[in-house]
Amino acid sequence: MIRKLVPEDVSEALNFLGEESAFNLFIIGDIENFGIETDFQAVWGEFNDQERLVAVMLRYFNSYVLYADSPYDASGFSAIIIENGDGKLLSGKASVVSQMEKHLHLDSGRNKASYFCTLREFAPGMMQQDPRVKSATEEDIGRILKLYELIKEFGAPPSREMLAKNLANHAGRIYFIEDHSGNIVSMAQSTAENSRSAMIVGVATDPRERRRGLASACVSKLCQDLLAEGKEACLFYSNPQAGRIYKRLGFNDIGTWNMYTLNQPAATGV
Repeated sequence: MIRKLVPEDVSEALNFLGEESAFNLFIIGDIENFGIETDFQAVWGEFNDQERLVAVMLRYFNSYVLYADSPYDASGFSAIIIENGDGKLLSGKASVVSQMEKHLHLDSGRNKASYFCTLREFAPGMMQQDPRVKSATEEDIGRILKLYELIKEFGAPPSREMLAKNLANHAGRIYFIEDHSGNIVSMAQSTAENSRSAMIVGVATDPRERRRGLASACVSKLCQDLLAEGKEACLFYSNPQAGRIYKRLGFNDIGTWNMYTLNQPAATGV
């Protein structure tokens, strides 16, 4: 049976998701930071005959994240996405969300597959201390968005509202290095921060300032602070060259993550 979760389900849901906390950092973080239902967020769970959770799906704005630890009702969760009619992205552990393909009629060409890796401790000698790295506040968002505009690989930048919300709710942080003119030239961010882990995103350097170790310094400082707080640092990568850089720091692959772009409407039926 699939139903929306209620406050009494939160403890059980977090324990269930905590079995693979790295893969579930988005769901855990959003539940801890925003609750189980707001105007932009909702959470559903599937319970088996013993009233045990076997799957959880979260909607955050128009993105859906799904997790299951055993066979689950992919058709039922697909029907929810179709009924809501607002879905643009579906993501999760590859072995889980791939089961949604036939129900949502997903085009495999619209799937972005990435390696998922985590950092629990730095490799020997790889912890950097760079005094140029600063922690961003809401006042820095304008300069951060200007750097986004220079990074072609990023596509559309995040909204000012989303960055401000993450900073205000401590759901994420941004570390950066600026040049002598006050322009931000490199940055690394976290998102979906929760009591156990955080996702590293938005690692970028102005193309004119690359190959100087600026991004590595930002990532190193961000990871140091996360680990000092007892949080596991996680990130995606699809470029093998980037993967080698992260692995030198001490990151290790733990699996793969799929992100599907949903058609609009999401599907014609299940």
